[in-house]
Amino acid sequence: MNEANTLNDAERQPASTIDTDIVAVYADETEYHRFVNRRCAYTGLSNYPASFVIAPGGRCDLTQNDEKGLRKENPHNRSIWIRDPDPNANEGAFIPVIKGVKDKGGLLFEEIYKSELQCRAQRLHEAFIALGLKKWRIFVEETTSKSEQSSKSGKGSASVNLALVEASAEAGAAREKAEKFEQTLRQNFDLEYNESCGHTFDSAKVAKVEAEIKRLGLEKDLVVSSVLSARKRGHLVTKCNHDLDLRFSGELEKKFDLAFDLAARILFVSAKMKGEYHSFKKAVQIVQNSVKIHVED
Repeated sequence: MNEANTLNDAERQPASTIDTDIVAVYADETEYHRFVNRRCAYTGLSNYPASFVIAPGGRCDLTQNDEKGLRKENPHNRSIWIRDPDPNANEGAFIPVIKGVKDKGGLLFEEIYKSELQCRAQRLHEAFIALGLKKWRIFVEETTSKSEQSSKSGKGSASVNLALVEASAEAGAAREKAEKFEQTLRQNFDLEYNESCGHTFDSAKVAKVEAEIKRLGLEKDLVVSSVLSARKRGHLVTKCNHDLDLRFSGELEKKFDLAFDLAARILFVSAKMKGEYHSFKKAVQIVQNSVKIHVED
């Protein structure tokens, strides 16, 4: 057999399969070899995370700027990081999504998701000012409790009742987390603007406004696009309510999934942590249905 074929999957994958937006950190080459080569931690993953060995002279799949930026954050052994999703973040900026072994692999998904939503709202605010809108509000409806009300358990055998209790407990934990998540968002995610004397849209500067929207990373946002289209036609924007366009969060959630899958391989994820991640995913699904935006001229 050709000697190259004896290499493990992690070693023979082409560099193009590495996702440099996700980074697995290892203290030294021994740690890297233990998990990547011996335990084949990357085998079967849809994409490979970049590897970064902290020890001097250790391997690094990142560019020099990315490595420099991550080193400034003092990453711990077997922590997992993603590139900052803010389009205006500094080059080489990474944020931790899962803490390392020193911190027992704590999950940071919820904080990142809330921060990204708030950043998105601020960028929308700036885009609407550039578009000359007079009034808008971005907020979270209080719908979780209504949409997640569980029906009372019916009569049945002891085994059936036990299954219902267990299922209800799991659903209840996810619902409770979603309600807390939603409550926090309602307290911190309510951006309102009402300025009847604000600056008007200058149709002669469409290109400048479009450039600003692109800088904000909102050129594909449905609400921004519809307002821009109305402006180009010289139409007023009538009062309208929308669900916040959350397609942008899809890539973020994919990175979370890959990071958690990797954590299960290099951090020996506990059942408790699995439950926390499941509840977070459920909470995001619920909250996504209640983030709204109102715009009008």
